[in-house]
Amino acid sequence: GHSMASLILQACNVRKMTIHSTMCIHNPSPYRHSVKLNVLENAGPRADLIDRLRKIQECFINIYMKRATKTRKEIGLKLEEEKPMSATEALDYGLIDEII
Repeated sequence: GHSMASLILQACNVRKMTIHSTMCIHNPSPYRHSVKLNVLENAGPRADLIDRLRKIQECFINIYMKRATKTRKEIGLKLEEEKPMSATEALDYGLIDEII
């Protein structure tokens, strides 16, 4: 969906968003809708699941960090936030190159 497209977009030579579009980045989730990893960690014995999700989270961050203009910590915090970003915010984070 919305967030997977943001990962795919990172493979483009020139990444563009329209002024009225949004981008959502968030942590991986085993459910249809995103669940914060710290919530899963507190939900009982799911160590294997949490470990796999943390590895996927690192992959997500590594993809964004190839061209991001924010720090690794800031990208991680944005993943936790799970809120859509405006095109202007995505440009500020270095997740796109141009607003059209």
